[in-house]
Amino acid sequence: EDGIRDIGVTGVQTCALPIFSTREESLQYLRWRFDIYPYYEQLMPCNGFDGKVVLDYGCGPGHDIVGFLEYSKPKKIIAMDVSSSSLAETSNRIKLHDGTGIVDIKLIKENERLPIEDNSIDYIHSSGVLHHTPNMPEILNEFNRILKPDGFIRIMVYNYNSIWAQLYVPYVIQMLKKIDSNLSLADAFRRSTDGVECPISNFYIPEEYLDICSKSKLKGVCTGVSIGLEEIEWVHTHMF
Repeated sequence: EDGIRDIGVTGVQTCALPIFSTREESLQYLRWRFDIYPYYEQLMPCNGFDGKVVLDYGCGPGHDIVGFLEYSKPKKIIAMDVSSSSLAETSNRIKLHDGTGIVDIKLIKENERLPIEDNSIDYIHSSGVLHHTPNMPEILNEFNRILKPDGFIRIMVYNYNSIWAQLYVPYVIQMLKKIDSNLSLADAFRRSTDGVECPISNFYIPEEYLDICSKSKLKGVCTGVSIGLEEIEWVHTHMF
């Protein structure tokens, strides 16, 4: 879990993104995304999946799909999202990265069984998605169903113990800017992450999230946390 914001589609909301016309433009955007979120690339890597069947759950416009195509040689990548427009962007991007025939695009609906066979996925990657869903336990149960016995999952969700949640929202937004001052921290946080109209945006204490995973028979560990460059700037601006 970490306290960074994802860019693009989180499963509930689409953010405006540039249209890529070349492989290098698409790859440059991916590199920029890695740069503004230090340690993201190490915590949610796209390399090391040669010969594997990979599911990117909530892939959005295909940022990490590009990473898997460029930095690994997976047997198959399943790009899954609830947004047809985002999957259209993903489809266009994979053509730039020679991903046709490797990437299987699947449009899904919330609260439905995933269209994947039991015990068929080597690796599930879900970055900045599950904290926006109303049915996360059910999704985790589905992850457990489709994952191979020796497979594994990496999930990024928003961290309660983050600069964003503990400094930026209560101090910068609510106190200094006097925005959403009448709201609870949880509600103000929700409105600050992916747009004020984003209906769901939760944060978790690591131990709390691991307990949720355990109820779906998934054994988890907190592998680390990341921090956005914006958050570093806020620390320097407001604490020094």
